[in-house]
Amino acid sequence: MKANPFIALSFILCLAFADCKQHQDARRPISRASGVFMKRSVERNKKLNASEEDLIKALMKKIQSLAIFHHLKAIGIIT
Repeated sequence: MKANPFIALSFILCLAFADCKQHQDARRPISRASGVFMKRSVERNKKLNASEEDLIKALMKKIQSLAIFHHLKAIGIIT
């Protein structure tokens, strides 16, 4: 019966030492991306940005011409 406290103590000490062991960090995956997705995304965004800029410029010209028209109408040049 005297072996039981010795076994229990040994078991507890083993658990304590195992718990103090340094934990390893998770391995990171090896990146094999070629960057093609990013290059295509950049090109697509450049085209989209250019078309939106053209649309905005066209709208600004239209608004400016409407503003001039309304101004001329307000001062009585255009009836």
